[in-house]
Amino acid sequence: MLLLLLLSGIPLQPVELSLNREQAQTEREKIIREQSAQLRKERGDEWQKQQIVHNNLTMKFTHKTFGEKPAKGRSLYISMHGGGGTTSKVNDGQWRNQQGLYQPAEGVYIAPRAPNDAWNMWFQPHMDVFFARLIEDAVLFADVDVNRVYLMGYSAGGDGVFRLATRLADRWAAAAMMAGHPGDVAADNLRNLPFALYMGGKDAAYDRNKHAAEWKVKLAELHKNDPTGYIHDVVIYPEYGHWMQRKDAVALPWMAKYERNTAPKKVVWHQPHAGSLYWLAEAVVENGKERQARVKASITGQTVQLTSEHVEKITIRLRDDLLNLDQPIIVKSGDKVIFEGKVARTRACLEKTWKARLDAGLVFDGEVTVGLK
Repeated sequence: MLLLLLLSGIPLQPVELSLNREQAQTEREKIIREQSAQLRKERGDEWQKQQIVHNNLTMKFTHKTFGEKPAKGRSLYISMHGGGGTTSKVNDGQWRNQQGLYQPAEGVYIAPRAPNDAWNMWFQPHMDVFFARLIEDAVLFADVDVNRVYLMGYSAGGDGVFRLATRLADRWAAAAMMAGHPGDVAADNLRNLPFALYMGGKDAAYDRNKHAAEWKVKLAELHKNDPTGYIHDVVIYPEYGHWMQRKDAVALPWMAKYERNTAPKKVVWHQPHAGSLYWLAEAVVENGKERQARVKASITGQTVQLTSEHVEKITIRLRDDLLNLDQPIIVKSGDKVIFEGKVARTRACLEKTWKARLDAGLVFDGEVTVGLK
């Protein structure tokens, strides 16, 4: 057959060789090691100058280091200041306050300055890029453990926690919201992210206290119906208003108990977009149904079970801590088998998933794309 193809003049497409488990691990380590070395050369000034530039916006940040470094690397706390739609002078003051507001027992404490002074300064789309790059730089230059990254914020920073914890749920080991407002955020994506909420009972502006009470009920109900998910801590201090007299500092030791799980056996993805969440990626959503779209996925043995609403197609990324890639797998949508067979480990998938996130915890060996309609 090969000789016939050569004689016919039809160009041959390169065949991606399947890797065994040991080869995949070796290739993963090589890709991450070599490309991380290159990134260190490119980004040294960025970390030293303590500012990141993206699309003509600049995010400044300060960092302090506390405690002894664990063998696996330091923890990272990203702490967002309050303020919002006000003057640069006010937001600068809030930034300075945030720099000394909390002290972890161990870890790198980073206080970023929001790139602009808008009311929604912490959850505009460019913040996804800024925070991804900030985490990458901390891993490269501060020896941070990428699976121990924590998000926190006060007031307008708390608004940002609600949005970024849910939008980027697979980035964080845990998240803590202080004195913020949830807007219309849904809690679904927090299934695998320990989430804490602290609020003054007298913090009545914008009904923050009422929303906190509602979230306390909401998270408890989600956890009751899914006991291995939706780990949370909600404390409402009845005697305090918007300022909680630093009582909310209990968030740091609470978060420090948790390490990110990059291979949860169950994922809930509300409003999927072109990015990824854990081992789900590249969802294609029905036109006009972006807000209602949802995927629930679970792995039992060698079977991936999907249920979805308004999602036409999705990519499932896999590796051996999710199931055994040496054996065939089954993918089901409802009761229907939509894929059955082996998923190869390939260098192409390892490199693709590394480059997509620059996150060693979210590199996958193989993938399969399935239609859900």
